[in-house]
Amino acid sequence: MQQLKYTDNQNGKLFADCWGDIRLSDPHKFWAGNMVEVHLRKYFLGTAEVIGYKEFCFKRLTDTMSHLNSGKSTAQQGRLLRFYYQNAAPITDDTILMHIVLKWKKRNMEVQAQLMADWWRGKEEEFPYLSAKENQFL
Repeated sequence: MQQLKYTDNQNGKLFADCWGDIRLSDPHKFWAGNMVEVHLRKYFLGTAEVIGYKEFCFKRLTDTMSHLNSGKSTAQQGRLLRFYYQNAAPITDDTILMHIVLKWKKRNMEVQAQLMADWWRGKEEEFPYLSAKENQFL
């Protein structure tokens, strides 16, 4: 089974039932219906199915796609992609990427629960607290 490896989950997308990812185009690995093992650093998170993908040129990367993928701007996402694929062919404006949509089929809930708790703790430190009273609709 193919593996999909992540070094980070900054925007928490791996905790959703479905999520998207931007990778170098590889339709032999990311065809609709293919099952992949998902890893975050040293953790096995589970098995996901590729629901589908859309190919596009690097120069067509947008802030919308970038923020959904990594929580970062297009420029930052571009730097990340160049870093991740630095040992592959250099990424140019015409490099073909793919936006892949995946859906969990089997999840390692014990591991994901701990990772989510750690991730959420970081969010509590990052954002100011909003009390229940401040959150009420009048």
